[in-house]
Amino acid sequence: MFGRFVDWILAVIALIGIVVTGFWAVYHGNQNAVSLEQTVQQRAEAVLREGGYGWADIRLDGQHATLSGQSPGDGAGDGAIELLASSGLLGGTWKGPITSLTDEVIAGAPISPYIWVAEKMRSGEIILSGYAPDRTIIETLEIDAEAMAPGEVENRVKVGNGQPPGDWLMVAHRGLLQLDHLEYGRVELIDRVLKIEGLSMSPAYRSSLRKGLSGLDENFVVESNVRGAGLWSASLEDGKVTLDGVVTNEAERREILDAISERFTGPVVDQTGIRDHGHAEWLSGVQAILPQFLSFRSGFMTFDPEGDGYRVAGEAAGSTVAFLREDVVGVTAFPVELDVVTVEADIAEIAGLDFETDKLASCQTAFQTVLQTNRINFESGKDNIDRSSGATLDKLMGVIQRCDGFIFEIGGHTDAVGDRGFNISLSRSRAQAVADYMIARGIAAEQVDAIGFGPDVPIAGNDTREGRAANRRIEFKVVEGG
Repeated sequence: MFGRFVDWILAVIALIGIVVTGFWAVYHGNQNAVSLEQTVQQRAEAVLREGGYGWADIRLDGQHATLSGQSPGDGAGDGAIELLASSGLLGGTWKGPITSLTDEVIAGAPISPYIWVAEKMRSGEIILSGYAPDRTIIETLEIDAEAMAPGEVENRVKVGNGQPPGDWLMVAHRGLLQLDHLEYGRVELIDRVLKIEGLSMSPAYRSSLRKGLSGLDENFVVESNVRGAGLWSASLEDGKVTLDGVVTNEAERREILDAISERFTGPVVDQTGIRDHGHAEWLSGVQAILPQFLSFRSGFMTFDPEGDGYRVAGEAAGSTVAFLREDVVGVTAFPVELDVVTVEADIAEIAGLDFETDKLASCQTAFQTVLQTNRINFESGKDNIDRSSGATLDKLMGVIQRCDGFIFEIGGHTDAVGDRGFNISLSRSRAQAVADYMIARGIAAEQVDAIGFGPDVPIAGNDTREGRAANRRIEFKVVEGG
C-alpha cells in the first residue's frame, strides 16, 4: 500500500516536471524566447504609437521592459504605462507577457507660449488644437465639446508640458462653454490669459461678458472681444468664404467678389444685402485686407464702424501675417485690429530628418533640402523680398525653430553680370533683408549673421540664363556657438 502511494507521488512529480520543462522550452528556449520577445516588443511599439505615445521607446529583456524617451507632458511615462497595462501587455508575475517595467522617461522641455484653442465654425463643427497637460484632459475636453456641438468635433490637441499653475482644466472648460453663445468664433487659452472672440447675436451675453467670468481661477485673466454682426463680415473655414452684412450698392458687391475670385479658388457664399450705410471709404480697407485674409487657414474679418472698425482674427502662416501688417499700414479711414495666431508651416521636405541624434548636421541638411526646391526671390536689382517667397520663408522659420541654440549665417549670392562691387553690396543687403525678416518674426538678432559673397561662389556657369538664375541665391549655414 505504501509503495503504491510512493509510486503515485513520483508520477505526479514527474508530470509536474514535464509541464515545467515544456513551459521552459516554449518560453525560455533560445529561439522561441527571441521570437516571443520580438513579437511582444512589436506589439508594444504598435500600441504606444496608435495610442499617441510615438515619442516613447520600449525595449524588452526577456519579460522585463524599459520605457524611455522624452515625454511632452509632466506625467512622464505614466500615461504610456497605463496604456500598456490596459492593453494586456503589462501585468504582474502571472499576467501579461511583460511582468515588470523600468520607467526611464524624462519630461520634455516646457512649451512657451502654452496655447490651447477651441474654434467653432459656422457649420457648428468645433476644432480643438494646441496643447493640454495630459491625455485624460484632452479626452475630457473632447467629450465636453461633443456634448455641445451640433456638428462634428475635430481634436488636434497634443500633450505638452508647460501649463501655468492653477486649475487649467477648469479654465479651459469654462472657455469651451462660451462657444455655445457664439454663432462662430474661438476661445484661446494662452498661458494665463483666456481670450474669447467671435460673433454673438445676443446683446445680453456681450454685455455680461464685459464683466468677466465669475468663479474663474485667480491665476487666470479673461480678455473678450465678442462682437455683434457689424455692417459687413467675411469668414473663411473649410476652404469656403462666406460673406454677410450689407454693401452700399451692386458695384461694391461685384468689386469684392472680383477681388476674391482673383486669389481664391474655393466656393464663395454671398449673403450680403444692399443698403447705403453712409460710410463711403469703407471698401478701401476691405480691399487692403482681403488678399492676405484669403490665405488664412481659417478666420473672419468684420467691418463695424461703431466698434473696432476693421477686425481680423484667425490662423495664418507667418509670412501671411507679416504681409498683412504691411498692407494695413495705409488704411486710415477706420482703425484696424489684428488678432491672428501664427501657425507653423508644413515642411514635407524634412519629414524624415532626425534632429535628436546629430542636431547640427540635421539642421544644415534641413536648410539645404528646403532651399533645393524653394527659392527666396527679390525684385530685380533690389533687396526687396518678393512676396512669392512667403512659403519659403515660412519653411525656413520652421527649420530655425527646430534648431535653437545655433547661429545662422545667411549668405547672399549673385551672378557675374555687372559690376562686382555692386553685386557684393547687393548680395549683402539681400542677405540682411532675410535676416531682418527673421528678426521681425522673433529670432534673436545675435543668432543671425548676414554675409554678401557677390559672384565669387558660383554653383553654375554664368554663360547661360539657367546658370545665372542658379547663382542668384540665398544660403544658410549653421554654426555652433549660439
